[in-house]
Amino acid sequence: MFGDDDTAGEASIGYTDQFFDAAVKKIDKKFGVGFAKEHPVLVQAYISTCASNLHSFMTSALALQSLGGLDIDPDESTDGR
Repeated sequence: MFGDDDTAGEASIGYTDQFFDAAVKKIDKKFGVGFAKEHPVLVQAYISTCASNLHSFMTSALALQSLGGLDIDPDESTDGR
C-alpha cells in the first residue's frame, strides 16, 4: 500500500499531492490554463472523488485478500504503466 519507509500519514499526504497535481493538470487541459486556480471547488471535487475511489478500491482489495481470493503485489501497477 505504501513504501516500507513511509508511514500511513506520509502515504496519505503523498496520495493527496498526486490527486491535487492530477486535478490541476487535467482540469486545465480540459478547460484551459488557469481554470483550476479560478475554480477551487472543482479541484476539491476531483480530489474527493479520487480519495473515495481509492478508499473503495483498497477496502475491496483488502476484503478479497483476507478471503484468499486476491494476491496483491504492491510493486505491480494496476494502470498498465
